Amino acid sequence: FEIKKEYISKAGFWVAKKRYAQWMILKNGIPCDKLDVKGLDVVRSSFPKAFQEFMAKMLKDILMGKSSEDIGNELIDFKSNITTIPIEKIAKGGAIKELSKYDDGSWKVGMPVSSFEKGTPAHVKAGIVYNRLLKFFNCPFKHEPIRDGDKVKWVYLRNNPMGIEGLAFRNYNDPKDIMDFINLYIDRDGIYKAELDNKISDFYTALGWDKPSTETQNAKKFFEF
Repeated sequence: FEIKKEYISKAGFWVAKKRYAQWMILKNGIPCDKLDVKGLDVVRSSFPKAFQEFMAKMLKDILMGKSSEDIGNELIDFKSNITTIPIEKIAKGGAIKELSKYDDGSWKVGMPVSSFEKGTPAHVKAGIVYNRLLKFFNCPFKHEPIRDGDKVKWVYLRNNPMGIEGLAFRNYNDPKDIMDFINLYIDRDGIYKAELDNKISDFYTALGWDKPSTETQNAKKFFEF
């Protein structure tokens, strides 16, 4: 007979079927003290690192019984300080596949930077734009273009003169002109809303809590005064 031992958790939190977190204290009969996460973006490598870290801490706080008010204040503080987080920690990551499928490398300076073949995925567009900007800024040959299968990071951008919605970077040996462009136009609020806000909303819905906002926090402080 093969007997499988059970997991024992001190607390658990289910967002939906096969999407949960539990604070395990016994695994296969061996005492432990660890966070076990399934189906949530805390464990997805492409998810921005800063958001992974925040969500992991938030899950631990929930499982440890921290109050909704304290967790809400931490969420507001995190969002308020997002401008101080390094770009590489709020960028999405992963390998760009089939870049050559959507770009034949024939782009020349003077052509629209943000013109793509129909159906080009967003992260592939970001990689194509990086390669085009290498030419646009006349970057030295030491800066290599992004190729099929390369691992990169990429971010959403605010409205800019070139009409670029997303831009990739290697996070090493990147041209100053491209990184200056990213620093100038990175859409931190857009990244927060697209990558983290809806996932946090799922937590609050599952818990039956009211999601905090800067406005409600300020109003509460006013009436406490």
